[in-house]
Amino acid sequence: MICRFGACRLDVPARQLLRDGKERPLQPKAFDLLRILIDARPQVLTKAEIMDLVWPDSYVSEANVAILIGDIRAAIGDSSREPHLIKTVFGIGYSFIGNVTESVSHRAVPLPGPAFILSIGPRRILVLHG
Repeated sequence: MICRFGACRLDVPARQLLRDGKERPLQPKAFDLLRILIDARPQVLTKAEIMDLVWPDSYVSEANVAILIGDIRAAIGDSSREPHLIKTVFGIGYSFIGNVTESVSHRAVPLPGPAFILSIGPRRILVLHG
């Protein structure tokens, strides 16, 4: 899946973020959090929900969430003072508020096996074998 928002392009299978055509590296947990926020939009995710999703088998401080959000905002060119993409809901958590266009990336050679469609509300996510 490829997501476009603002001046950014998020290629999920390639784990690549581009802004204005230039690669903006994100550490793996920050990439995962950005994808989680986009998938959950426009729902507000609490800090506890984020910690459970990003660090399922570890105990981490809420400060780690704020650090990742800061890294993501820097990479996508968003501001905490005037957010256009990620909104802070003080004392609760974060939500992705930007408009996103999703497209499915197609491989030259299809993988064998069945494909599944994961339905989350009105959204449909194609899940390929592997």
